[in-house]
Amino acid sequence: MLKQTKTNNTKKTDSNKTSDLVRKIFNDFADSHSEHREDMKNIKIENIAEIKYEETKFFILVSINEAGVKNLQRVHVDLVKRLESTTGKPVIVIPQRKTVDGKKYRNYIGKSVPRTKTLTYVRENLLEDLLYPATIVGKRTRYPRGQQKQLKVLVDSVDKDILSSKTGAICLGYKTLTGCDLSVDFPQN
Repeated sequence: MLKQTKTNNTKKTDSNKTSDLVRKIFNDFADSHSEHREDMKNIKIENIAEIKYEETKFFILVSINEAGVKNLQRVHVDLVKRLESTTGKPVIVIPQRKTVDGKKYRNYIGKSVPRTKTLTYVRENLLEDLLYPATIVGKRTRYPRGQQKQLKVLVDSVDKDILSSKTGAICLGYKTLTGCDLSVDFPQN
């Protein structure tokens, strides 16, 4: 699902430097925090991409293995703070989830597709992974005339401090991974 790293908006000159830096921070984080050492052993980096989301701003999208989701949630806040403070860019860490073609799966294996491998399930969980420390209060899907599908997500206003600086990066990351537009709002009440 994340094979779009070589798009036009990916910065190719510093990608090796950025990926080396992120890998080094992952290793240093595991070494320096003894309470998170077991969790970090199960997290494996699958892909690192640096994506442009405004004229001069870039964000780093790190995908990890799908089996490390529970471990990532335990260390997510501390790890992302460390990555953002070191790189100076917004960082989004998500598990790389894969979908299965239902027709081929049923023909060759002879069973129905597992719920965790369907497109709907993967996209719902991708949204929760992108907004992880925040709480999603509501979702609305819009189909504007002449445009593609738009998803409007309402996030708890308590989490505004965490996500306000990364909303542009989150919206572009969701669009890059799924092809759907996303808008993140914080209701007042």
